[in-house]
Amino acid sequence: MARHRNNIWTIFTEDPRIRSRQSMGRPAYPGHRTRQCHSPFSLFLTLTFVAIKNIRVVAEYYTRITLPRFTSLLDLTVQQTEEVLARLVVSGTVWARIDRPAGIVNFRSKRSAEDVMNDWSSDMQRLLGLVEKTWMGMNAAQAAQSRVKAQA
Repeated sequence: MARHRNNIWTIFTEDPRIRSRQSMGRPAYPGHRTRQCHSPFSLFLTLTFVAIKNIRVVAEYYTRITLPRFTSLLDLTVQQTEEVLARLVVSGTVWARIDRPAGIVNFRSKRSAEDVMNDWSSDMQRLLGLVEKTWMGMNAAQAAQSRVKAQA
């Protein structure tokens, strides 16, 4: 089994199949179109856009994540992850805080006490609705069971 390469840049620069086919002017893979510009800057931009998209997805699904896990998901170094995340936070794309000593990234901002209580209230209403629905189902089952016993 081939060893997983962590850096996309090394795949494109060190893989002899890709380098030799691109240097000969042929597509790297069947059905792949060659582009005229294979500059490191265009690859950097592509990697940056991929990292930005991945950070936005992680921010949507996680409220807290450890920095080592976050960097492994993004396939970047800690420094690169912090740089891209800082740019996104400054631009207002995502809300995040990095706790460097603990190594944790928080994606949820502090909420006011009113918001917490409103969320708790709506959760309790849903819970009580489920309890009531369950209670009505149990009463219906007991009524059906008592009718069956009465007929027997």
